Amino acid sequence: MNDDLEPGCLARLFSDQSPDAFLDGHWPDRHLVCHGPLERLGALAELEAFSNLDVLLRTYRDKVRIALPDKRDEHSSLQVDAMTAAALHRNGMALILNGVERFFPLVDQWLHELRKELGLPLKCDPRSIIYVTPAGAGNSPHFDANANFIVQLRGTKRWRVAPNRHVPHPTDRWAMNETGLSEELQGYVDGPLPTELPDDAEVFDLEPGSVLFVPRGAWHSTEADEDTLALNFTFGQPTWADLVLVGLRRRLLKDGDWRELATGLTSRDAARAEACKATLIEKLASLQREVEQLSPSEITEAFDEAPWYQLVAEGFLRVEDGKVLASVGDDETFEIDADESLHEVLGWLGEQGTPFSAAAMAPHFPELASGLPGLLETLESKGLLERHRAGR
Repeated sequence: MNDDLEPGCLARLFSDQSPDAFLDGHWPDRHLVCHGPLERLGALAELEAFSNLDVLLRTYRDKVRIALPDKRDEHSSLQVDAMTAAALHRNGMALILNGVERFFPLVDQWLHELRKELGLPLKCDPRSIIYVTPAGAGNSPHFDANANFIVQLRGTKRWRVAPNRHVPHPTDRWAMNETGLSEELQGYVDGPLPTELPDDAEVFDLEPGSVLFVPRGAWHSTEADEDTLALNFTFGQPTWADLVLVGLRRRLLKDGDWRELATGLTSRDAARAEACKATLIEKLASLQREVEQLSPSEITEAFDEAPWYQLVAEGFLRVEDGKVLASVGDDETFEIDADESLHEVLGWLGEQGTPFSAAAMAPHFPELASGLPGLLETLESKGLLERHRAGR
């Protein structure tokens, strides 16, 4: 662990109680707020980009999402470049910077150390998001399908948070000003959802240094009376269904018969459709045997395997005349200061047209095997690599 993260992320975020007290009393389903000095967060609170919007937008080499004022929610937004984002913010628009850990190594360290302290697997879609909210803006009431740790860095923002008794343990996001439900939510939501926050919603005014844990599924809304900036550490949370399905899929794909293309189920040819249905019945009959053979260790290994990466679209990484040159696709080439011993592996990465992982690379570079995970994470933090969805 980085020295700046001692005595631990949870201990710094919730300095008024022990990590065990948080894990036993609040994680994963009871919200909690902690007010304290911003300085307790160490170097994270001292990053220049978090106090200077121009520096932040220059460092964040990706499109910025703009929350439109009509819905005051992320489902009504557009993506723009940094220069346009700055102009729109001056005109009262809220900015959303997703995946900021790609550009700030310290944020990436916090994100993954916090994931480990929470006991979450690699495949929980850990992300960090910065919300730059001007006075008068905020989010309408909604619930998320992920857990959020909000670190208030600048300005004061009011939060309203309430338990969700309408949709326990939701697997998708929904806002009260949406007109319908996603296909996923339609599968298990019974009855109408509310149009206002519950009467027992608690109100929290987050100031610089305040940290709020909002559990997955909790109702919440926000309102800023002044310009604010907050950093969110957000984590998907695998359900029991997710765990079993990932492990079962991994087991089934080892069998060539299960990898056969499933065709004909909705064929207009009645005979073809019936043949497909009969095959499906046979497969379902054999599924019980596969489930009985599935072990807990097999499931957890499948869900916690190391991530796979790929080069960002239109980006490149190559070695020329003893220099490592790179681009993230914005027509601006920059040089990476890398030891000569890494030139071969960096050149190899730049030539890959298919996803790769540290484990897959190890046979090619056995002398570097122990350092490959850290190298890939560093390149991800610089925006050169992105995680391949199938390998998350």
